[in-house]
Amino acid sequence: TGQMLGYDDRIAPENFAGNIVGQSERETSILSKYTVDEIMGLAKSRKAQARNELMYVITDLIQETVSGREKELIADILVDLVRQAVRDMREAVAAKLCLRDDVPVKVIQYLAHDDIEVARHVLTNSPLLGEADMLDIIDSKTASYWSCLAKRRELPDAVINAIVDQKKKEPCRYLAQNDNISLTGYAFDVLGEMIKKERDLAEPVLTRRDVPLALAERLYEHVGESMQLYIKQKFGDQFTAKAMRDVTAELANTARNKFKPDDQMRAEAASRKREGKLTLKDTLDTLRRGQIPSFIAMFSEYMGLSERMIEGILREDNGRSLAVICRFQGMSRADFVSIFLMVHKIRSFDMIVPQNHLQKAMKYFDKIDDKLARRLMDEIRAQDTK
Repeated sequence: TGQMLGYDDRIAPENFAGNIVGQSERETSILSKYTVDEIMGLAKSRKAQARNELMYVITDLIQETVSGREKELIADILVDLVRQAVRDMREAVAAKLCLRDDVPVKVIQYLAHDDIEVARHVLTNSPLLGEADMLDIIDSKTASYWSCLAKRRELPDAVINAIVDQKKKEPCRYLAQNDNISLTGYAFDVLGEMIKKERDLAEPVLTRRDVPLALAERLYEHVGESMQLYIKQKFGDQFTAKAMRDVTAELANTARNKFKPDDQMRAEAASRKREGKLTLKDTLDTLRRGQIPSFIAMFSEYMGLSERMIEGILREDNGRSLAVICRFQGMSRADFVSIFLMVHKIRSFDMIVPQNHLQKAMKYFDKIDDKLARRLMDEIRAQDTK
């Protein structure tokens, strides 16, 4: 497989893939170009050239103009190829085929049960994975496979309910963060019970567009200050819970210059970044504890922007620049809303975030796509260097 494959050495159909093709009355064009040893050698090779060559073979096999029994034969050949390929090659195949709708279903089904590094591509993206296939994955595989299903742009209600029935935190978190789907009433009920023990689920669940008022009321006493504030503002006069923490005195007594990080905070944040230990979770946990100066130092390092730029972004009433940098970093809607609410004390001494500010900020966040986020982030970086 180290050399470019020649096209003169034609394969005899009756010798390929365990006599599979020999059952067909004709050989397909791609199979006339390779010997069985060459194709299987490509599948087992770790070389980049072999990977590219195998992608060519698989693409041509899929595009062969055949019907009936020959389609089944082609599918069997593809499964046989994938089965014998090394894992890196299988992952490359899964990544190439996961968005196509002309792939033999049995190939997608085989890949969906492979190692998670391979399976994740088709579990998350393949349009050929049916409801029965997904339910089988939930029954037979671990939570990492369910997490991939939870990220799909479309999910049947039965699959949503089956995922929450497992009561595993990570798959449920991905479900809650998935704005492309509508959760079932049953799913909200299960998630609501989980939130009482798994507080990290509160933000992605309660910031969903389709969250029921009854669930928000039920969970009010079980969530932190920022989420209580969000619930009150989201539902306005509809919301009947009365327990609101009074932080007016704290806000009135806090001078804006107290939000600036000191040298020790800056040094710690920079050190954690150098060591690869500066995570988004730790950064947000710092903000949730009310340590705004430390948060600014950590967020500045995490985003690769100056403290001056970060503080300016956090002070914006409309939240637009914050939406851009959060989108650029791939943060969830829940994380964006959480930051916007919790840093309100930087912007104002008022306890309540103006409802129109929050609504506009969320609407802007939802409108930004990856391409726009990259372009606007470039503009922010350019301003930061001036």
